[in-house]
Amino acid sequence: MMDRVRKTTDITRLFDVVTMLMRGLLDYDRVMVYRFADDWSGKVVSEARALSLESFLGQHFPSADIPAQARELYRRSPIRMIGDVGYTPVPMVETEGLSALDMSLGQLRSVSPIHCEYLTNMGVRASMSISIVIDGALWGMIACHHYSPRILPIAERAVVQMFSEFFALQIIVILKTTRLQVAERTHGLIESVLRNAASVSDMPAYLRGQISRLAPLIQSDGIAIWIDNEWTGHGISAPKDVQDQFVELALKKAGTQIWQSDHLVEDHPWIAAHTAHVAGVLIIPISPQPQNYVFLFRREIVQTINWGGDPQKTYEHGPHGPRLTPRQSFAIWKEQVHERCLPWSSFDIEAAAQLRSALIEVMGVYHQQQLSERADADLRQRMLNEELNHRVKNILAVVQSLIGRLWIGTGRSRTMSRSCAGG
Repeated sequence: MMDRVRKTTDITRLFDVVTMLMRGLLDYDRVMVYRFADDWSGKVVSEARALSLESFLGQHFPSADIPAQARELYRRSPIRMIGDVGYTPVPMVETEGLSALDMSLGQLRSVSPIHCEYLTNMGVRASMSISIVIDGALWGMIACHHYSPRILPIAERAVVQMFSEFFALQIIVILKTTRLQVAERTHGLIESVLRNAASVSDMPAYLRGQISRLAPLIQSDGIAIWIDNEWTGHGISAPKDVQDQFVELALKKAGTQIWQSDHLVEDHPWIAAHTAHVAGVLIIPISPQPQNYVFLFRREIVQTINWGGDPQKTYEHGPHGPRLTPRQSFAIWKEQVHERCLPWSSFDIEAAAQLRSALIEVMGVYHQQQLSERADADLRQRMLNEELNHRVKNILAVVQSLIGRLWIGTGRSRTMSRSCAGG
């Protein structure tokens, strides 16, 4: 099994291999790979099942199905098994005076009655969840369902835990390999665009001219640059009447950090009235101070999400107040999503970070050259002014001397004239 996993380098294919191997090993009716989204909703990304069962593949489940406290328990405890959802809990007998025993890591500890109701409503009688932890965070789970009671012995649970940890390591390998490939491609593109930047005398104009070459850096439908209070766009972009509002959005939301949204209209309804074709934006600051930005735009993608039942929370009121009630139906509940774009991935953000670092460095060097040239020009101007002042003073001194001599000569002439007249 480990050899099959090791040889699989495509992550989607890896999920299918793991569900097939796990079902063949454990003989559960259904084995799924369940992946969490950023909002902690989940999606079944792979499934191996008995042919008599309906498929859950591709279905989404809301974050309320696995609340935060349960997710933390899954992160800490690699395996949780329920042999029969109809079990009767056995109480712990403890010596008086001792603190309560922490059963968090007990594989056979009792589970929440609400979770048992949830599984019962699905028709499931036994289950096992194997956590997939990536870099210390809960990334997803391998979920096993059986439609009759099933208890897995400890030896098989040990094998499952070892295999799941190897599976998580292979996911890390694939993600890091992909990240490295993205980084190399991004670095190559940035280098080709900025190769001649060192000799450029007008960097803002140069970057405006290179805007179309920066577009392939991150998948998008349009790109724009705001630099030195001038907007230049390529592909879909913001109309002139809202460009200032996008700059204000960048100053407010991004500042000097990368900021992204795949649902702009949600918090900024003015966008819908002016830019119906823009659903999401990635804003990249390209100067140390919040003043120059690159904007990447994505169009709306209308999606139909298949939920495993109505995702809305339901509550019932009892003697202890409102109580979350597990859903009774898991029939597919379709939701059509509008005004959203393809989500910006972690790889997109990393590519944006590389571009930000490169452009900040280039702009920093350019501004340093500008300051140096300005200082040199100021120095030359001061030297010229001093030389002119010196020369003007010399000229004035000569003129003053000539005027003085002229007055002396004029006085002598008048004296001599009087003497001649008297004689």
